[in-house]
Amino acid sequence: MPGFKDLSITTKDGVYEPAEDSFLAAEMAMDHIGRSKSSKMEVADIGTGSGILGLSAATSPKVSSVTFADINPGAIELAKANAEANRKLLKASCRFVVSDLFAGVKGDFDLIMFNAPYLPAEEGKSNPVDLIGGKKGVELSIRLMAHAEGHMKDGSRLLLVCSSLSDTNALLAHVKSSGLRVYGSRKAHFFFEDIIAMMLGR
Repeated sequence: MPGFKDLSITTKDGVYEPAEDSFLAAEMAMDHIGRSKSSKMEVADIGTGSGILGLSAATSPKVSSVTFADINPGAIELAKANAEANRKLLKASCRFVVSDLFAGVKGDFDLIMFNAPYLPAEEGKSNPVDLIGGKKGVELSIRLMAHAEGHMKDGSRLLLVCSSLSDTNALLAHVKSSGLRVYGSRKAHFFFEDIIAMMLGR
């Protein structure tokens, strides 16, 4: 049962279990929220999995609402259960939706978080959908960026996670071509790869 700060997070088969990438992203998100001048931030956790990123945000009194979205109905069930288990810690209202990225998500957000599957696919091998982000490992993140633009307010930020094993040059090239810029990044080395969390915006 992994946790972050005071949160207690339950896991289950078929849903990505929080790991070092989750904690790195959660820490960066909470630092951003802590520095924000807004007291009513609206946050989206896309590809929520266990819900750890959205639940971390929901513990802040500066966050008024968090939308949890995932294409996997089992992940949404788990995120709901984790929200209920941690309800005494949560300050924000929580909404849950089964959705392929933003397909079923309504509204605009001050912070969008996406701890995407970011590993490149390997030919001839079984590629778990919760780990593989495409042939280069970044295709899903690029698709997310295209849809996120329609849900960002002025001054909104988009938090993405990627790996040194994926084609980060292709990802950064798309960031630039989209008119976005990197406002900050954090990197942590784990075993054979670097995990990078990036905060993007206009």
